[in-house]
Amino acid sequence: MNNKQLNTVAAIIENNGIKATQQSTLAAAILAGVQGGADLKAAFDHVIGAGSFDKLVGDLYDSLRAGR
Repeated sequence: MNNKQLNTVAAIIENNGIKATQQSTLAAAILAGVQGGADLKAAFDHVIGAGSFDKLVGDLYDSLRAGR
């Protein structure tokens, strides 16, 4: 997803009276993808970048395992 598309999402958030932050804009873009029929992994990778979901899951798994 490019900056122009993310700026459009941020404008929609702002038009609804909510301050658009980087986190809320990315979350809204991912949610829109899921509501549009994509699975979470595909929506996440589309917004954040290819392979990002697998990296997040791997990092989370490694962090949880290290805490045991």
